[in-house]
Amino acid sequence: MTSSGKTSVARLALVGDLGGTHARFALADCSEPVPVVWASSSLRCMDFASAEQAIQQYLASANIAVRPSVAVLAAAGPVIDGAVRFTNNHWHCSESALHAMGFRSAKLLNDFEALAHAAALLGADDLTALGPQRSGEADGNIVVLGPGTGFGLSVLIRAGGTPTVLATEAGNVAFAPNDALEGEILKRLRPRLSLVCVESLLSGPGLINLYGALCEIAQQPVATPMQTAPTPATVTRLAAAGDALATETIQRFCEILGSVAGDAALAYGARGGIYVTGGVADALSAALLQSRFRERFEAKGRYADYVRAVPSALIRRPQPALLGAARVARTLALTLAPAPES
Repeated sequence: MTSSGKTSVARLALVGDLGGTHARFALADCSEPVPVVWASSSLRCMDFASAEQAIQQYLASANIAVRPSVAVLAAAGPVIDGAVRFTNNHWHCSESALHAMGFRSAKLLNDFEALAHAAALLGADDLTALGPQRSGEADGNIVVLGPGTGFGLSVLIRAGGTPTVLATEAGNVAFAPNDALEGEILKRLRPRLSLVCVESLLSGPGLINLYGALCEIAQQPVATPMQTAPTPATVTRLAAAGDALATETIQRFCEILGSVAGDAALAYGARGGIYVTGGVADALSAALLQSRFRERFEAKGRYADYVRAVPSALIRRPQPALLGAARVARTLALTLAPAPES
């Protein structure tokens, strides 16, 4: 049942967004074309030995009389053969394990795959334009990308009929400098990293890498309280306090994100739009809106006119991956025969 108490068991789903630090769960009423998501809760991954333990804890605390028939979980890692080993935490999860827990239908998605599914349901109120307002093509592809604990990118492919979603590991594409300073940043990072990829700069750890490289280039020590190791929050606090290198770090971060987003528009034919999300993007949203993101987004030489027509926006809807997981859960729920309700 839902908060209204009227949803059949077959139409009730558990949805989740499992990241490197937090696991967010909710219930979804899949009776309508746009699923209704409610009863969301966030748990710390480090507090549980497994995803299954976290799920049991959430279900035990949820105010429902019946167990959901469907489970769809978005996970921060590549999903291979119905299983995921998380990139940035100790968990492993599989669809077979979810079936063993009693779910009649179960699906694991990459977290950005779920976000691409959510993109199909987002309206104007869920987005804030990054740069000038653009309408985009009604049936054009949409890319969802962004920095969090890592860097994710997925594509909602809308051309040719039924929309489909392409999950990628584009965060591991090699970083390409766009000016002399970024060349120097690459030079500083290359000896320390086996591959300097997009995620090496556009992520929480990437923000630290970028700050450290700029400090090294300026021949200045990393300014952290009591000589502790810097964190993304440290960099933002230093910038707010007026630290010039921390401020430059955030500005450069936004510019590099703009270049990568413009590359994605070209690579995936994203004439429908580029949607930016992720924990770091959310934390830096004010800076992003005032940055040279869009200038770098459009700096594509003879293809500048192509990307100039592509809208770019921040996703402002809370927990959009849960909505995307619910969209997939609805598809699964519609295939289930009604089960007897206890």
